[in-house]
Amino acid sequence: MRRFFSNFVIFLVALLFVLGVVSPSVAAKETKRVLILYSEEKWPSVHELTEQGLRAVFRESSSFDIQLYVEYLDAGRFHSPGHMSTVADYLRRKYDGTEINAIIPIYPYAADFLVANSPTLFPGVPIIASGVTRSQAEKLEHSPARRFMTGIILGDNIAGVMAAALRMRPATKHVALVAGTAPNDAYSEQVFRQGLRPYAGTLELIDLTKLSMEETLSRVRSLPPDTIVLYTSIFRDGTGKSFVPREALSLIARAANAPVFSLYDAFMGYGIVGGRLASIEHNGREAATLALRILSGESPGAIPFGGEQAYVNLYDWRELKRWGIPETAVPAGGVILYRQHSLWEDHRSGILGALFLVIFEGLLILGLVINLRRRRKAERSLRESKVRITLAASAADLSLWEWDIVRDDIWTTEKGRERAGVDPSERIDFARYLQTLHPDDRESTQRAVRHALEVGGEFIAEYRVMAPDGVARWVAARGQLERDAHSKPLRMRGVSVDVTERKRSEESARNAQEMMAAVFNSVPGLLYLYTEDGRLIQWNRQHEEMTGYTSEELLGFRIQEWFDEKNWAQASEVFAKIFSEGYGETEITLKRKNGEGLPLFATGSRVMIDGKPHMVGIAIDISLRKKAEQELTQQRNQLSHLSRVATLNTLSSSLAHELNQPLGAILRNAEAAEMFLQAPSPDLEEVRAILSDIRKDDQRAGEVIDRMRSQLKGHEVELKLLDLNLLTGEILKLVRPEADSRKISLALKTGSSHPAVRGDRVQLAQVLLNLLLNAMDAVNDSAPDGRRVIVSVQTAGPQVEVAVSDTGRGIPEDNLARVFDPFFTTKPDGLGMGLAISHEIIEAHGGRLWAKNNEGGGATFTITLPAALGGDTK
Repeated sequence: MRRFFSNFVIFLVALLFVLGVVSPSVAAKETKRVLILYSEEKWPSVHELTEQGLRAVFRESSSFDIQLYVEYLDAGRFHSPGHMSTVADYLRRKYDGTEINAIIPIYPYAADFLVANSPTLFPGVPIIASGVTRSQAEKLEHSPARRFMTGIILGDNIAGVMAAALRMRPATKHVALVAGTAPNDAYSEQVFRQGLRPYAGTLELIDLTKLSMEETLSRVRSLPPDTIVLYTSIFRDGTGKSFVPREALSLIARAANAPVFSLYDAFMGYGIVGGRLASIEHNGREAATLALRILSGESPGAIPFGGEQAYVNLYDWRELKRWGIPETAVPAGGVILYRQHSLWEDHRSGILGALFLVIFEGLLILGLVINLRRRRKAERSLRESKVRITLAASAADLSLWEWDIVRDDIWTTEKGRERAGVDPSERIDFARYLQTLHPDDRESTQRAVRHALEVGGEFIAEYRVMAPDGVARWVAARGQLERDAHSKPLRMRGVSVDVTERKRSEESARNAQEMMAAVFNSVPGLLYLYTEDGRLIQWNRQHEEMTGYTSEELLGFRIQEWFDEKNWAQASEVFAKIFSEGYGETEITLKRKNGEGLPLFATGSRVMIDGKPHMVGIAIDISLRKKAEQELTQQRNQLSHLSRVATLNTLSSSLAHELNQPLGAILRNAEAAEMFLQAPSPDLEEVRAILSDIRKDDQRAGEVIDRMRSQLKGHEVELKLLDLNLLTGEILKLVRPEADSRKISLALKTGSSHPAVRGDRVQLAQVLLNLLLNAMDAVNDSAPDGRRVIVSVQTAGPQVEVAVSDTGRGIPEDNLARVFDPFFTTKPDGLGMGLAISHEIIEAHGGRLWAKNNEGGGATFTITLPAALGGDTK
């Protein structure tokens, strides 16, 4: 085995020299030791994010080989002075004789611990405090420790979080603050309280800090309306019970009856809505960047506290939906997670895998350079290289393998045997190796092997390995063939890596692209993407079919060319609104290539592409809807006209009686006048009086006929300023003869002012007439002295109210909610359309019509209409 690794390393070194990759003059990196000191215990997942940011920057350093040492203060569970003294003594003893070049304390408690103990613990070692509060940073500015200390301020964005929260919940009146009792909980609570001071006069603070978890959950279940919850962290609750802050947040978010907000991106996906959040990973990156600057010779005291770049703008789509927050409330540039994955998210494992392979190859090259420089100690170097390679392969989830072609014997690391389901003691030859592969991949793998053997080049293949549990996993293998002195194949060495997640991501990406293309072209409307100067750069297939233009003609098509001068004035206003406010919509007519109009409902949103604003949107053909609306309006007007005719038919006998009176009087007066004129000396004064009576009776008959004509003729809806007192009085005159014939008392009650509304005279008269006739029908069965219908007109705030009350039996409770339904009637000969039409007319005027039973009997139908601004008359 040792001989194998020696030959393998020598071969790789020789190969790299031949290819000109490795040069003996490459300088080695300087080794630096950095201590990471966490405030809390080892397990919180936010530590992984911090360390991920630190390691990413340290790995990129071309000057230093950074060796990390990690320690945990566990302040959430052990925070007594005695415990901290013990920890300090432990660290002093542990690192006695070990040179530490820089220390990065994570979160405020660790920074305070170092400031208190560094003179005796790590004297003079530069400190980069990561994730401290602004107040703590201001305190350190005036501390003697500042000369060897700098840091990153984290979570200094309460104003940003509150701005996002109030943008999404503008009616907020209460803020519930949740925090634990651990030292870092206290630091976070202080940051939140200071950030909430500007809101003291407008928002009421509900203090839920330092409570037990059970009491906290009980309180957040019953918060007042218009409340938001601010979560700091809970490492330890009021009873001393320890928690992982993310798990505590999940419990609180599930129980809360109000949306939860916080400061840190590490809490995304655990119940917070989102906002401009402090990034734990970015914080680690900034801390590592400062550490490299200090290791390169800069003085910590000369570097100001940073943290301005450690923020991200993230939102949880699931929480937006849960609390009914529209996506338009998300500010421009905000990223909505958990809804539709980006290309990076879909291929992250593949990209990271490729990056890891590159890093691994770099580590191999670095190991080979070190071996060259230590060639006099080859045996020891080879043993160390073997350990490093094995550990690196294990850490990278790689397996190393070697095929002795002469003996047909395959050796592989434990990881390779585990993937193939081969017992550690079982011998593997090429035939056994093929048996571990998926049947569909064996032939292609054999071809790749034959090609490498015949050509003498590289073996590259991707295939599925069948695990013992029957699950197939994708493996990417790469090997290099070696020949003997006679050019016969001797052995092949290589590596393999599990690429199952990459394959799944690629398949998901293909499926997603195909689905998006299908969806894009199946949308029953125009999809489009315009530049800010109004040029079309992307569209769907329906664009060509509905407008008549070809794809060549549409590329770069200017938006104003779709409209005539009138429509462009409307469209340009919406286009400008989209780029200024982020969203706009309108109904507009577009010109097809043949000149015909295409009515559309169009929407658009502003998006940023390559740093430049664009408009993306969809327009739906509403031709059928417009046609249906026109037909519906025509049918409604016809039905309304028929209803008026039917209503007047009810009054025909009374109207005929009312006309007969003035016509009979005219006839009698004319006969009397004729008799006076036949006298030898006619009394002309008496004749003049008779003619005056005839004129009055004629006017009276004309008024009756005009009232009937206004209800019988069809007309277009015309909104004018109306005096409801006068209109109601005219309708009362029209029905009074019918009321008198039924022995029904009519009364009109009005206020001191005459409220005015804007409406259609004929339609409103039709509604009043219908309600009066229904009221008269309702009192028909009452005693003669109890038959009363009362109409009142009055101003009710910004509205005008007309109420028609009767003294009948009222409306049965089970029918009260149905009286305005079409074709519902309680009359034997009724059609059930009068109240339905009346209800529709009033709603079309922006008003409301409803019915209720009176306490003393009978029912009241009430109309409310918006009072015309400045339209009241005296």
